[in-house]
Amino acid sequence: MDWSSRFEGHDIDHNYNLFVQAVSSAIDIYIPRVSKANKAKPSWWSKRLSVAVCNKKRLFNKWKTTKTSSDYQTYAQHRNTVKSMIRSSQSSYESKLIQLSQTHPKVLYHYINSKQKNRSDITHLQKPDGTITLSDAEAAEELNSFFKSTFTLEESKCHRKWSAAVDSGFGVDVIYLDYSKAFDSVPHLRLISKLQSYGINGNLLTWIKNFLIGRQQRVVLNGSSSRWVNVTSGVPQGSVLGPLLFILYVNDITDGLQSTLEMFADDSKLYRIIQTPQDVNILQEDLNFISNWSRLWLLKFNTLKCTVIHLGRGNHNTYTLYDQASGAHSQLELTTEQRDLGVWITPDMGSSLHCHKIASNANQVLGRLKRSFKNRSAPSFTLLYKTLVRPHLEYCAPIWSPHLAKDIDVLEKVQRRATKLIPSISTLSYEGRLQELDLHSLFCRRQRGDLIEVFKILNSYYQIDPKDIFTLQQDSVTRGHPMKLFKQRICRSIGQHFFNFRIIQQWNDLSDKVVLAKTISSFKHSLDQYWRETGHGHCQRPLAY
Repeated sequence: MDWSSRFEGHDIDHNYNLFVQAVSSAIDIYIPRVSKANKAKPSWWSKRLSVAVCNKKRLFNKWKTTKTSSDYQTYAQHRNTVKSMIRSSQSSYESKLIQLSQTHPKVLYHYINSKQKNRSDITHLQKPDGTITLSDAEAAEELNSFFKSTFTLEESKCHRKWSAAVDSGFGVDVIYLDYSKAFDSVPHLRLISKLQSYGINGNLLTWIKNFLIGRQQRVVLNGSSSRWVNVTSGVPQGSVLGPLLFILYVNDITDGLQSTLEMFADDSKLYRIIQTPQDVNILQEDLNFISNWSRLWLLKFNTLKCTVIHLGRGNHNTYTLYDQASGAHSQLELTTEQRDLGVWITPDMGSSLHCHKIASNANQVLGRLKRSFKNRSAPSFTLLYKTLVRPHLEYCAPIWSPHLAKDIDVLEKVQRRATKLIPSISTLSYEGRLQELDLHSLFCRRQRGDLIEVFKILNSYYQIDPKDIFTLQQDSVTRGHPMKLFKQRICRSIGQHFFNFRIIQQWNDLSDKVVLAKTISSFKHSLDQYWRETGHGHCQRPLAY
């Protein structure tokens, strides 16, 4: 490199920066990086353990020198003592960590993630022209350019409708819409104009303008940072106000639609019950309307991720959506499985796929706990299981609660495996382990959860009309409590397993004291007491293991 020609005509500050940049670039390209081993002691390590380990090494070296049996016995005895001290220290630390996780859950997650061996780092990235980035600074700049390119320059209710339609013999076409970089693409000026149309003015509007406009961003990668760029659109993710502003921006997309559009933040689905061919045409017209709306308000749809699922039998309709990237209408992909706000939906509206998916996820979390924690005492590991594993198996259970034995058992196997990991009770039967840990089978908990949901619905804990789900019996001479539900006639067998039908008989069998409880906590207490006294209810099903 000819430094004379590069330095000529410039001041010393410019030449210094030029030299540092050239040397740094050469280091990044030609000098390999070596990962330095982390020699930090684990969090549960103590000074007492360090002294004990040093003494163990000293006794070992002494035995290697003398080769006498007495020195080996001394070393072996101290070695076993050190192992016991390590296990005790780690177990004590983990017990405190588990208790602390009740108020500071991030501490627990940090500890579990620190045990993960497979870690992926960003290495080289491919640029749009096909070349490869050669340094962290170049990679950070490339990522920042991609993020900048997204800027623009100016459950339950629908599931009930679907199940009722399918039970009546009709089909339901559901179109899942996916915005392309939704939160990053909201144009600021258009958003401000919509807020004004909603009556937001004055200091509040000025505050929101200052919150959105004038932001900058950059990417930091392994200590190297990109240049700052202006954020010309989007609402800040991770904030409380961001999702609210996005909802206000897309709120008028439903104006003029003949079909039903359900939205939860940037997750949207458009559906219609298909009774005649005209319903198919109406649904396609609504898709065209949404396409025109998206072009007007600069929110693109990712047509490759927009899908159609047909619920019920006999409907094989196709739909198209305008693709702004290609400038033409693209046929939407037909799928046989779709995740809808955490619940997997299939054309037969069964729960088998969902049960296997969540069982797989729960088993993965259980495996991480098994690898991360040496302390598997009954209280500690039960708390971990309740906190990190069981929620995967019970999320939205009233929607998908299985009725097939194979699906019930695939979920129960997860809890069976979890209780088997506790050494002190591993030799007991599954039912015995549940009794020792004061746990119930997942089947029991799902049915108890169904009854709690019925109590909440009938007592208006949700903003829904109970008449949309249940019908109270009008026959005053019927024995039992006054909150009995009417069991409607079901046309197809699949309807017998939906929430608003399967739980009616169990609810009607409860006593007055249970259903007339004043609060949720008193209902739970009365329900548990009623089952204990009568030996009646959901836990009479024989356990699978």
